[in-house]
Amino acid sequence: MTSTINASTTAGIVTTADTSGVLALQTAGTTAVTVDASQNVTLAGTLTTTGITNSGVATATRFNPTGSSVTGNGMYLPAANSVGISTNGTNAVYIDSSQNVGIGTASPQSSLQVSGAMPVSPTGNGIHMGITTSNTCMQFNAGSGNVSLIDFSTSGTDALGRILYNNVDNSLSISTNSVERARFNSTGAFVLAGGSTSANGIGITFPATQSASSDANTLDDYEEGTYTATLTCGTSGTITLSTTIDTLSYIKIGKQVTLFGRINIASVSSPTGTIGLSIPFAADNSSAEESDFYALTNFTHGVNIGATTVSLFSEISSGNNTIAIVFEMIDAANWSALPASNLLGNGNEYFYFTGSYRASS
Repeated sequence: MTSTINASTTAGIVTTADTSGVLALQTAGTTAVTVDASQNVTLAGTLTTTGITNSGVATATRFNPTGSSVTGNGMYLPAANSVGISTNGTNAVYIDSSQNVGIGTASPQSSLQVSGAMPVSPTGNGIHMGITTSNTCMQFNAGSGNVSLIDFSTSGTDALGRILYNNVDNSLSISTNSVERARFNSTGAFVLAGGSTSANGIGITFPATQSASSDANTLDDYEEGTYTATLTCGTSGTITLSTTIDTLSYIKIGKQVTLFGRINIASVSSPTGTIGLSIPFAADNSSAEESDFYALTNFTHGVNIGATTVSLFSEISSGNNTIAIVFEMIDAANWSALPASNLLGNGNEYFYFTGSYRASS
């Protein structure tokens, strides 16, 4: 049951009463407004008003604004099938008939277009987007002890790809397949995965242990270092180097190794056969024909070489790719290995080595 107040077209105001606690306002016998016992109001028709003030919660299946011009603060209809939201008499958000959203523009051309003004150095944590001094900008602000990041992924998988700026050490890192592959550190050094993140200066930092690539056109290593050289006898005996002059330097770029320096022979013990120099990386022995033979330039001081020797060189061959055998050029047509037995071990014999070869990896 319902208590009613009806504006009749024949009898004027007609009322009925009951104890249901529900009141219906009618015109011409048709209910226009119903107020239930909990003070919930139901409108059967269209509400036209110059303004509504609500101090509680208002709900509706939908809200359709009718004004076509920018309001002070509120929603309006700027065009057919479009919705605008304004503040302070200016459009703030625009949604067109294709569901493109514009912030700071009434003509969005994509799902989201932000064209509003933005300060040069926005403050406050969050994502800032807009136009500053005619430049389009997106800025990610985070606290000094936090990071800002952009993730790339597939549905249900977190951060397959990532660009991350760390405000703690001021580094920018790049990840693929959920693994960091490289970063720029605070000095500008580009550090590949496995390289020292504390590298200084500006350059490319490779990992200490090479991650070899099978692609012939990929530079996968750069290293500068030293190693403790040794001289060995091809047949028997020993050659001992001075512990203070037994180090050679090298630079490795990809597979190309360049070594240089000098060593001093401290003593020998019945050396016979060839003289072999250890090399820092095994040489490539997989090339066609004899393109995997390499020669290092030698100079000596105090070493007994043949009277007819024109020059010395050290050969790295495909059959012996871990040492360089010292040879002496006798004339334009003949050469032979420098005999280890020529060495005296008196502390005054020096070998200088310089040259390049191709490493196996």
